[in-house]
Amino acid sequence: MGLAVIVVLISLGFFLIVQFMIASSGEATNDQFARKTLAQNTVNAMMLTTTTCHNLDMTKLIKDCASAREISCNGINSCAFVEDIADEILSKTLKVWGNDYEFAIVSGDRQLFNLVNLNGCPDDRDAGSAFIPSKDIGGDRIFVRLLVC
Repeated sequence: MGLAVIVVLISLGFFLIVQFMIASSGEATNDQFARKTLAQNTVNAMMLTTTTCHNLDMTKLIKDCASAREISCNGINSCAFVEDIADEILSKTLKVWGNDYEFAIVSGDRQLFNLVNLNGCPDDRDAGSAFIPSKDIGGDRIFVRLLVC
């Protein structure tokens, strides 16, 4: 009878240890999932955001910035306008929420711009990205990337 009580106590202790280990690792996974989802959803929302520049969305302005730069928004070119809008969106969301980030738009070999808010960002970053086809057939693809810490 004493041996049975000892086996039950050891089994119960083992069960509690395993349950604690699973619960601890699950929290880190949830945080990582939330950060990755935040990065991708932010990029998706930014690409669909309608701006005050002729009611064009960010995707169309980025395409113009990467190619002809024909669109003028309140006296500034599309690249400067996109950079200002992106900086405003990220400053009012991720920066306010305490997330470090790096936002870049690249067309072929050219980096159109890079917005950085890194204050001790660890190597553990989660990315959100989008590809935008260029206007020209066979032209450079435009790559939008957001890294969130």
